[in-house]
Amino acid sequence: MLVAVLIASTATLGAQRGPTNWSEDVAFFARELPKRHANAFHRITREQFADAVKRLQDDLPSLQDHQVAIRLLQITAQVGDGHTYVRLPATYRVLPVVLNLFGDDVRIVGANEEHRGLIGGRIVSIGAMPIARAIEVAKTTLSQDENPWFALANLPGTLSRIETLHALGIATSFDGVDISVETSEGTVTRTLRAIPREQLQPVAPAPRLPLYRTRAAERFWFEPIAEDSRGLYIAFKGYDDFGKSARALLAAIDARKPDYVVIDIRQNGGGDFTKPREQLIPQLKQRGYSGNRIYVITGRRTFSAAMVNAIDFRDLLGATLVGEPPGEKPNSYQENDAMELPRSKLVVSYSTRYYKFLKQDADAVMPDQLIVPTWEAFRDGRDEPLEWILKKRGGA
Repeated sequence: MLVAVLIASTATLGAQRGPTNWSEDVAFFARELPKRHANAFHRITREQFADAVKRLQDDLPSLQDHQVAIRLLQITAQVGDGHTYVRLPATYRVLPVVLNLFGDDVRIVGANEEHRGLIGGRIVSIGAMPIARAIEVAKTTLSQDENPWFALANLPGTLSRIETLHALGIATSFDGVDISVETSEGTVTRTLRAIPREQLQPVAPAPRLPLYRTRAAERFWFEPIAEDSRGLYIAFKGYDDFGKSARALLAAIDARKPDYVVIDIRQNGGGDFTKPREQLIPQLKQRGYSGNRIYVITGRRTFSAAMVNAIDFRDLLGATLVGEPPGEKPNSYQENDAMELPRSKLVVSYSTRYYKFLKQDADAVMPDQLIVPTWEAFRDGRDEPLEWILKKRGGA
């Protein structure tokens, strides 16, 4: 089973001075990660790993809890694969905005009511750091041997978490940070105060939401495409109760007999890749949904098992992949397990197996039709990959 990158945990480390037992935790981490990982030194050398651990041990007396956690995260990032990382505590706070990357631009795509006026703005700097430099610094916490789309998927969360910004020296205050934003009315500077994640209730810029941004809490759902009732749109975001979901979908297909189906996995972060192989793909093929009758939308957040299923849909059904590449290398260390550090209870994920899902090594599973997201489409509530499919089908 392949699972997603989850930068979260039930641990409750905050900004307080690190416990005297951090040294024990770091020693446990240094001893156990190489033992448990399938190959912890496939990118970083054993000597580089030991040196990074020693520098952390030497710095412990001057570090706060969150700073230690981020330093450990940076070490796992050097290991290089997206399934090896530190699950940062769920108590870590966020800025009251939602970020997304469009090319090199970091834009505010949602915000709490207080900061509604910043929506659509392009961030120029965070704290005193220009955004380009802040991105480079933030990337040190992300797996160093994954593809560029992995970074695009994970940078928004990294740049909006105050503990991370503070530990990386991007924010000097632990309570918030000043950001400069280029808006339609000029460049403005605002102080954003950190809030608990559950208090982030952003308003969105679009007058209407495209299908893929609706029904956010549902992991698997489907409905006819409004612009072309001959097609059936399937939002496949997770694997929970997959057998039940697949049976319901197949029953709907049998009843409606759509001309084609669109399976959207751009928000699917992984699970058990064998489930669609066993419970959906053969059944779709049996019903004639292959070749030009099936389209699969992928994106930067398509990860782990979902990336494998993208390959399966194309190889086994001849599906056309549309959108951005998944945010993971197809031939890499995956299949994660986890260990808990004894004192802090911080959870460290690590890869246990090497998978080769493509014959030739490649940075990513490239779509048949590459579509790079644009701010203009996001702002207007448009879905560019689905628009391309509808045009291909002659439906819009």
